[in-house]
Amino acid sequence: MEILYIAQVFFYFTFSFAIIFIGVMIGVISYKILKTISNVKKIVDGIEAASHNLISKINGTIDSFSLPTIFTFIKEKMQSKKKSKKVDKSKEKEQ
Repeated sequence: MEILYIAQVFFYFTFSFAIIFIGVMIGVISYKILKTISNVKKIVDGIEAASHNLISKINGTIDSFSLPTIFTFIKEKMQSKKKSKKVDKSKEKEQ
């Protein structure tokens, strides 16, 4: 009969240890998951900041290519072509 009491006490100690071990493991796993989520959040924040910088740079570039700027660029190119044609014609006349 005494062996049954010893077996029962051993079972309760083992079962208690297993419950405590499972609780600790759940805590460790939860900590690791939260740490991973925190790291992912930092990565996402960095990507978000980089995308905002890129968007602002793109908008600045688009703003610099406004219609008056494009028209001025085209006008200068056409004037330079006309000048080069005049120079070519004057060279032909000289020959």
